[in-house]
Amino acid sequence: MTAIVSAYTPQGFVIAADGLRRGSAGCVISNTARKIFQVERGQLSLAFAWTGATSLYASNGEVIFDFIEQSKSAIDALMNVQMDEVCGPFRYVSAFLNTMYESFERCNGGSTLSGETDGLPREEIARAVFVGYSYGVPYRAKVSFPRQGCAVLKPCLMELIQSPYDFDTFSGSIATNALFAPRLKYAPASIETAAALVRDYVQLCIDNPTHDEECEKIGGHIHIAAVTPEGFQWLIPPEPDTPRESCI
Repeated sequence: MTAIVSAYTPQGFVIAADGLRRGSAGCVISNTARKIFQVERGQLSLAFAWTGATSLYASNGEVIFDFIEQSKSAIDALMNVQMDEVCGPFRYVSAFLNTMYESFERCNGGSTLSGETDGLPREEIARAVFVGYSYGVPYRAKVSFPRQGCAVLKPCLMELIQSPYDFDTFSGSIATNALFAPRLKYAPASIETAAALVRDYVQLCIDNPTHDEECEKIGGHIHIAAVTPEGFQWLIPPEPDTPRESCI
């Protein structure tokens, strides 16, 4: 579980995530994991973040597939994808998903999970949110890598919204959402207001005043980015990742 939250303002998007990452046995392997990444390509400027089982493990604890590392490779592989002003980011995100799925099948040896399945989310392995601009138009997109038993299905686009004027909790805690709700009556009006809002939400998940089981999986360094028509920038950058020794 990861806390990922975004907010849209007239100035642009703000997105935040926690920095806690766990290994195959559920132990903490990093408090400074980077979970927000960027795509900068001509008229396209996006930030994206993954949640769920972002690393798939073999029975010996070795990583079979890492969504975050493979995302970096996918971005490099898509440098020559033709953009389309009419379709917005749809063409790019669709190509990104296809590239990720091809990489998964290659690393995994097919679409049937070859490693450990205990502890994986029941209906989807991982999902990601994209926020940003295409030809100056703001968009939010959500994608999913679903599974049916041990079969990993082709990833799908769950949502593509233009100008989503709201505060969006992509992943976190239902109990924290309820506690935080009074602060969400009005959409944030500025990047600064949005940054404070998303940081406070993730921090509330970490502090876990409701003793929610989901919040116990959230922690570490909070990092926050903004995406405006001018591009991507860090508001609170990630700290250098210093992974702990993995426990199996």
